[in-house]
Amino acid sequence: MQPHSITKNTVFFPAVMIVIASALIAGTTVLAKLLGQGHLGPELHPF
Repeated sequence: MQPHSITKNTVFFPAVMIVIASALIAGTTVLAKLLGQGHLGPELHPF
């Protein structure tokens, strides 16, 4: 048996997915904040 070798794709792909997920969460958070404060139209109720 050979030990599992760490390739470039083994590290690169999950790192890119984490960055994309973080950007999505940050973007939706900023959008919700703008909608809640009325910067993009009438204020929305939080619920």
